Amino acid sequence: MNPPLPALPGHAALAAATGARQALKVAETITKSLEAHKRNVEEKSRERSLRFPEGNGELSLALEIKSGFWGGKVHFPVPSVVQASVHSFPAFRAEDQALSKSGGEYVLDPSKLSEDITSLFLRFEYRLEEPRFLDSLVQRNGQLDPRSGNEKIDSYWLAAELRHLSVLSKFFQKLELRGLECNVDVAVHQEVEPNVPNNFIRAVERQAEFGITRDREKLLRLQRDQARDVRFAGKTEGIVERLREVFLPSRFSKHLDVLDPFHLWECRQGRQLFEIPFLQLPKAMTVISRTDLTLSDPAKNGKLIYRKSEIQEEIEQIFT
Repeated sequence: MNPPLPALPGHAALAAATGARQALKVAETITKSLEAHKRNVEEKSRERSLRFPEGNGELSLALEIKSGFWGGKVHFPVPSVVQASVHSFPAFRAEDQALSKSGGEYVLDPSKLSEDITSLFLRFEYRLEEPRFLDSLVQRNGQLDPRSGNEKIDSYWLAAELRHLSVLSKFFQKLELRGLECNVDVAVHQEVEPNVPNNFIRAVERQAEFGITRDREKLLRLQRDQARDVRFAGKTEGIVERLREVFLPSRFSKHLDVLDPFHLWECRQGRQLFEIPFLQLPKAMTVISRTDLTLSDPAKNGKLIYRKSEIQEEIEQIFT
């Protein structure tokens, strides 16, 4: 059996130790259940995979059954486990009859295993109850690269790296972190502000004032201004709708390139909006990219390209 987790000396390893222990909480409970049967079974390998898009983890154990009768049921009291399976190894034949669920735990009954089995493969899938521990395991960064931008594009660095790799190696035989997020706020205000005419903004503001003012003289003045506005009178709602469509996530993402080893997952409008009534355009778009890390491949560097000139052209065409 694998030894219990060691106590880690030094404050430098504290964050990694805390994150690793949270990640291992389910694994510790399961392996402790098996320790009570160490006279009959020996753990040969232990592997973990953490998948963050789905918010779950997977623990796989390879066990060798020693000679002699293996008596007594093995209880795995882990409520967060959502699925478990047992197979013979290396034939990988399902032994479903030996595994059952009772209340909030899975139970392995060795007496129901096929007689000729010498090795088992146990697999547990469980929910990640505290996904915030990820920040103690991984350092992530996404920011504008001021040196590589030009009039047509903006370029952003993407980086993800396991923290305290030597410490984590003491905890995990194999560690896979799948679908790690790296978020970047891509500024779009510089494409909007110079390309939206001031008289259009005034037309939008005037329309908003129509809906809130009760001052008769002000209403008359607004009506006169509206009558003089030959270009945008009666057209503001349609133009506003076209502007909003430019920044729909599904449409905006077409102007992005995410380079390997990262891949584009999704984008969404940022929370900060232009302070113009009815316009509701974002000042930034949040772009979410993902990548994978392992102990053998613990650092990834990539790039996000935002083709800003294409957005400028779309906005200019709206007012052409």
